[in-house]
Amino acid sequence: MENLYHLNIQTDLKKTLYNNHMNYETKLLQPYEVSRAVYRCESIERKLLYYAALLVQSVPKGEKYYGYVANFKIGEFLKCLGMSNRGGDIRRQIKEAVKTIATNTITLYEDEKHLDVMTWLRRGIYDEDNDNIVLIFSEDVGRLFVECKDKFSLIDPKVIGSLKSYYSMRYYEIALSYKGLKGHYGNDKNTWWFSYSLPELRTIFKVTGYTYTGGTQDFLKKIVQSPIQELNRFNQDFQISIQKIQDEKDRRKLASIKFICTQNQQTLAQRRTRTSTEVNEYSEYLAQGGDLMKLITPQA
Repeated sequence: MENLYHLNIQTDLKKTLYNNHMNYETKLLQPYEVSRAVYRCESIERKLLYYAALLVQSVPKGEKYYGYVANFKIGEFLKCLGMSNRGGDIRRQIKEAVKTIATNTITLYEDEKHLDVMTWLRRGIYDEDNDNIVLIFSEDVGRLFVECKDKFSLIDPKVIGSLKSYYSMRYYEIALSYKGLKGHYGNDKNTWWFSYSLPELRTIFKVTGYTYTGGTQDFLKKIVQSPIQELNRFNQDFQISIQKIQDEKDRRKLASIKFICTQNQQTLAQRRTRTSTEVNEYSEYLAQGGDLMKLITPQA
């Protein structure tokens, strides 16, 4: 039941469960290839993309907005991510974010002879008078989210809303994309890890000479240590520790960084209890004569 429940988070079944007041936490299904992709954006821009991906639907031509569309209220976006709705400054930031991400790109793959790059959006609309935002994903990016059926992570919007650093968000989504290794390939029952060399981190986060010019130690502090500390402070699901891997030929050189993730056992126990409660509510609804088709048929 838990796998079916999670598999349908971005479908009409999920919406219908919400409308029937079922107890659940809304999470985004994000494909691994998006989590590990090469891109860069400001914190507020990434939060908008997370939220839009959570709501995106495939809308046929003939409608006012068609394609892979996320249509939502500014206030709902701020509330879902636990962000303050006070003052006009945050709304000015959101407007600028919509303008910027309309042209931002995401690179899924690149080597010396190959490249797979696309824009996040086809169109972005900001309407403060009606408290509304419409983000229309490019066809390829929208399809990644709407047709996501395997190799995905569950992204918690509340964690994303709490984070201020773009790098913290990236470590969060990357760590979750490797969570399937937990308890496998020599990992302990509740741990998993991933690693990157410093050049790989610069590439995946798009850290160029124009965005960062410090030395190795400063890089480690600003791009690795501080973001991980922030993530550990706000993420209750798991914690990340850092292990420096020295070059085998020259021990003075840093070869890579190993990110070791450890599941929070208390959070895991709470999730199992909550999932059991959700299943019981679902079963009770059917036992009392509830119509199964109402749970799987889109509402008008």
